[in-house]
Amino acid sequence: MDDHFLLLNIDLAESALTRREGKFSRSHAYLRSAKELVEKSHSGFESGLWSFEAGNLSLAEGKLDLALDQLSNAYKLLDEGGQKLEAASASLLLCRAYTLKGDQQNAKSVLEQALKLISSLDSIQPLVVAGRGAKEELKYFVEDPILGPSSVKLLNRIENFAAQIATLPLKL
Repeated sequence: MDDHFLLLNIDLAESALTRREGKFSRSHAYLRSAKELVEKSHSGFESGLWSFEAGNLSLAEGKLDLALDQLSNAYKLLDEGGQKLEAASASLLLCRAYTLKGDQQNAKSVLEQALKLISSLDSIQPLVVAGRGAKEELKYFVEDPILGPSSVKLLNRIENFAAQIATLPLKL
């Protein structure tokens, strides 16, 4: 039995965990291991997942240009592959990266992409974590005549879902 996808997901999960703990060098080690697995598979989906976590790490390290490249690549690969949920998550992080870079025009553009994808999803529950990370960006666009209503709706859904799970604020 081939455990390739399981091993990839473990490496990506360990990278995310060590990133959240601020252990960036360990996170990079897990990403290197994941990259080797991705290169063997030639899967756009797996490359998109890797780029997403790599972009998350670069964002955490304050490497905004690298984060923008990685998250843009993640969005492209995931969107082309039809993974709407993952593509929406990448767009929300891209919005955050553009905002941190001071590029409100591109932040607005990728948030619009994310909100369009989100509106087509059956459930946004898996987006709560990515959405929590982009709450400030969503709040920034609340007054926007085009993005405002969707931003408010997503913010409310994130807040309501987080309130229903008492341990969520503690673990994230």
